[in-house]
Amino acid sequence: METEQGVPYPATGLSRRTRLLVAGFLFVGALEVRLAHFTDLPLDFRSNRQYRCAVLARSFYVQATPSSPQWQKDLSQANLKTLEILEPPIVEYLVAAAYRLAGREHLWIARIFSVVFWLVGGVFLLGIARRIVSAEGALCSVGFYLLWPFAVTASRSFQPDPLMMMLLLLALLLMLRHHERPTVRGVLGAALAAGAAMFVKPVCAPVIFATFAALAIRRHTLSGALIQRHSLLFAAVSVPLCIAWYLRALLGAGGLHSQAHTFLMSNLLLESFFWKDWFGMILEVVGPTFLIAALAGSVLFRPGTPRTAIIGLWVGYVLFGLVFPYHMHTHNYYQLQLLPIVALGVAPIGEHVLRDLVGVRPAWLGRLALAALVLALTCFSRLMTPYMAEKRYVDEVADAEKIGQLVRHSTRAIFLSYHYGNALSYHGRIAGLYWPSTQDLRVYRMEGRPPEDVASRLARLREPNGADYFIVTDLGELDRQSDLKEFLTGRYPKLAQTERYVVFDMRGSAGNQG
Repeated sequence: METEQGVPYPATGLSRRTRLLVAGFLFVGALEVRLAHFTDLPLDFRSNRQYRCAVLARSFYVQATPSSPQWQKDLSQANLKTLEILEPPIVEYLVAAAYRLAGREHLWIARIFSVVFWLVGGVFLLGIARRIVSAEGALCSVGFYLLWPFAVTASRSFQPDPLMMMLLLLALLLMLRHHERPTVRGVLGAALAAGAAMFVKPVCAPVIFATFAALAIRRHTLSGALIQRHSLLFAAVSVPLCIAWYLRALLGAGGLHSQAHTFLMSNLLLESFFWKDWFGMILEVVGPTFLIAALAGSVLFRPGTPRTAIIGLWVGYVLFGLVFPYHMHTHNYYQLQLLPIVALGVAPIGEHVLRDLVGVRPAWLGRLALAALVLALTCFSRLMTPYMAEKRYVDEVADAEKIGQLVRHSTRAIFLSYHYGNALSYHGRIAGLYWPSTQDLRVYRMEGRPPEDVASRLARLREPNGADYFIVTDLGELDRQSDLKEFLTGRYPKLAQTERYVVFDMRGSAGNQG
């Protein structure tokens, strides 16, 4: 049994050698699944964010490479000015440094970082699970976290989220260790890891603080936990760096100020579609079976540290959704923190399944069944992971490259394009501003922004440095915005037009009239 002094649950059923073998197979299988289509374009998951990171990484790489052509340096500088810096570009800097070591830009290098971050996070999750469930339950938790199809796809994505998840799991592990044996050194370690996770992406803050608070209340009373010196030290160390960066970004030094309205859309909490869409996102990420199993398993946790930790995680996740309502019901990757919570939640049920397998006689038959289960999980993950075939997007890439040549790799463009224009910017080597889609315009209305006609919006976008070209690759979106289409076709000549794109020339007298 686990004790309040933090002695891990004893291994039951599986020998140490078997546990190591199963864990090894899980991690190897997780790596093998993620290597499929490794050099494909980043079109398998949240392409707009991946391409945005790719443009930033290239810009850092070009700026740091003395031999880069001057036009590429000018372009990269323009991209750094126009792209919103939402979070500290840590991963982008790491990828740019790896480009320099490799001697050239290889976009798949970014996948290496993301995959490594996720697998290391799996090691930390194993440490967490062994402190609140048995060895069999811990293996079930890690198996789900590593091999669930959504986790496989998301963990290959060029975004800061895999790094955030790794640091979040490290923080949770250190918090549990500190709970077992409270020391100043222990709380400092947990606070530094928590601060690093929140610095990478502050959306993990509710889960971190809810779990720390739950454990602190377990050791003390509610009032005692608030004034306990370790709690104060945890907050004092973990919060300042995160607050400094994001306050600076909100005040205009970064791009976060333009998205502040979406973070504060508390009016969504009163809308039925918000709760329906949030639940839909949960089902998309973890599926109904594992959600039910995790909720049922959470009830089965033993009193003490195990139940306290899992309650803290669930409460933190709910608070997270209430603080970031817009993203929680529209962005599936904002549910990533749910994966380790569900992974731990299914552990009490999973351990009973594994014990039944191990208890099969003769013993070798049980071991064989266990090996078959691990293999089946890996195969299931490979079959269900929706990798995107690169050949489907050859035309899109070729179009972007052609457009880039037509506009001479302009740094003064406006585009209405797929992936928020980031794929066009990356493959065409173009810098500019994105024209909002009809979905964006709906969000603006939900935020309460005043309406803006086409001429006013275009004049505002052109105001800082002007614009030479209006590039449209999403022709369906242009048709939906009939006022924009009428305005552009009536005022500007077409530099090029095909069945897949149109480029309006905004230079000269016609452009000045706009």
